[in-house]
Amino acid sequence: MIVRLQVKLFNLAALLVLRVSSKLNANIPILEGTCITNLKVGVGHITDTSEPGGIGSSVLAAHRSQT
Repeated sequence: MIVRLQVKLFNLAALLVLRVSSKLNANIPILEGTCITNLKVGVGHITDTSEPGGIGSSVLAAHRSQT
């Protein structure tokens, strides 16, 4: 489920927060852009694609380990 929340992480504003399964209880921020800073703290939204939840295809990028 994707929810719209105002979240700030390390001076970065999250577009949305991805809630992953109630069993995992994980809230993953979706940030605009895919720079290394964004991918260290959450998921990056590829700028030239539709906004998540909007009309069209939205593309997200992430890295499997957070450091």
